[in-house]
Amino acid sequence: MRAGMDWQPGTDLVVCLDGIFSATWRSVTPDISWKWYVAHLRRRRPELRVLHLFQPSDMVQMLLGNSANYQSYMLSLSRTVLRSVSPEIRNVVIIGFSFGGIVALDVLNEIAKLVPAASPDYLCLVTIGSSYVGTARPPDLVLSRSQHDYLTRMFDTERTRSQMEALAHFGVKRSSRILIGTIARDEIVGPDSQKRALEWLSQINVAGDFRYGSFKVNPANLVRPHDGFLYDPIGTSFVDGLVDGLLPSPWIRPFRPEMPRQLR
Repeated sequence: MRAGMDWQPGTDLVVCLDGIFSATWRSVTPDISWKWYVAHLRRRRPELRVLHLFQPSDMVQMLLGNSANYQSYMLSLSRTVLRSVSPEIRNVVIIGFSFGGIVALDVLNEIAKLVPAASPDYLCLVTIGSSYVGTARPPDLVLSRSQHDYLTRMFDTERTRSQMEALAHFGVKRSSRILIGTIARDEIVGPDSQKRALEWLSQINVAGDFRYGSFKVNPANLVRPHDGFLYDPIGTSFVDGLVDGLLPSPWIRPFRPEMPRQLR
């Protein structure tokens, strides 16, 4: 975390990256999109630059082979983020939800590789409900055999681990952080998959300003805690607290959001 006295207006960027939509039709149940939260954060913290990165396809489109190539999609996201990382941006927090946490990790490493000289001073990756060794659920058998690079990326643990190590080494010259968040009673991603990342991080030995940690959120939604997380009052409040802790503001603006209705 950065001290409040280090804050300067216009120097902070928050990037929110969606997960894979689990619904058959995204327009019917867009419950794991950051769309509403991004609008809420822009109202609550107008001094922040907030970027929303969408996932272009849902699970069904991917299984049918009708979605984009993962590598080209990831490079497209990286270019989008680069356009937002202007010279005055010194602190970047990227929050990936569900599989978006893995994509966010790839995007951060791609940015550091493309323009190392223009990298910000502070990079922080926050993942919430992300799957690091598959979902640890029975559907893994189908997903791992899909032969679609977008889905098989989820099972490429060597790549994920090496990307985390690369982000840790970013802290040798600047500052880097990784926070791994789990969701209580997660109906999509099992706890073993999410905790595996902490095992990898505990084995990283790097000199410099790198830290990692974990947290667990107990959302109000008892039926769909994962799919409904970004529309959940407790989930939203928790993410607000993360943003305020990682990118402090010199003032606190009380803001009571009106929660949108979840589509059933």
